[in-house]
Amino acid sequence: MRQSGYHLFLNSAFWGIVLFFFGWLLATELRPYWPDFDGWLKSNSPFRNFDAIFLSMVFAFALPILINPFSRQKWARRWIVEKSMKRHGQFIDLLLQDALDASTLVELSIKNGKTYIGYVTEKDIDSVSDADVGLVPILSGYRDNETRRLVITTNYAEVVLKCGKKEGEFAHLSLEQLRVLVPRNEIILARHFDQAVADYFDRFEDQARL
Repeated sequence: MRQSGYHLFLNSAFWGIVLFFFGWLLATELRPYWPDFDGWLKSNSPFRNFDAIFLSMVFAFALPILINPFSRQKWARRWIVEKSMKRHGQFIDLLLQDALDASTLVELSIKNGKTYIGYVTEKDIDSVSDADVGLVPILSGYRDNETRRLVITTNYAEVVLKCGKKEGEFAHLSLEQLRVLVPRNEIILARHFDQAVADYFDRFEDQARL
């Protein structure tokens, strides 16, 4: 689903040739055992090497049945997703997938100047490159135009901690209702966020200005 139509066509053609090659090898090995059937195919089939074509189709249907259960294993799926993202240069998606898997904070800056810090919630990042990114925000703000320093304007942490509790003013809320959806193509910067690291560099910048 991450490939363009052009690449998908070329890859499909390549694997079609590979499957036909294996079908042809197997058919070549089997023909001496059924010479009458081979002769009948040559005289009645509209295609040359019809037995090789048929065996290729068998391989094409059988291989996904054998491979898909393996690819659903968490570690195998992770390897496939990571390889696909790296091949297509989609490193922001890879970072978001890492944050989703590890439940760590990320900082997202988008084209309108807004910056969100929060937890990634969406499950489709690994399959669709242009999927919207769901984020439960903890902090939000903007980057100063001159210093590019992050200015926090809203702290959602208290609301996030209290939402969904049995009692309290935010008991009626769920994390799903607090979620912000960010179009993937609007993201201009993404990185892992660690409060201790952010505080350290803020102190360093303050000292530099002094």
